Amino acid sequence: MVEVGHTTEDIRASPRYPADAQEPALYISVLAAVATGEAKWGIEMGLEHLNRLRRARALIERTNNLDVTDTRLLLFSATGFTDDLRAAAAGSGPGIVLVDLHRLYEGD
Repeated sequence: MVEVGHTTEDIRASPRYPADAQEPALYISVLAAVATGEAKWGIEMGLEHLNRLRRARALIERTNNLDVTDTRLLLFSATGFTDDLRAAAAGSGPGIVLVDLHRLYEGD
């Protein structure tokens, strides 16, 4: 698990290897948030869900000092999306991604 926001220190993650194997080290520095999202099964997602993700993105930027300029907002829903949310996503370029069951299982 990588803790987001530790841009001033490296996080060392070492997988388990047999005792006689040389253990490689993996150093990770988190510089930017790539995506944040929310999933709902039984309700249609709307602008309130998008706005919550926008607030979360702003909070990530403030509290973790991460670049969120290109952070995508991902919304997953088995029930679907309101027309307002679809319109917002259509006008956002790649910034807002709506994933329904068809897209999840069949692709674009």
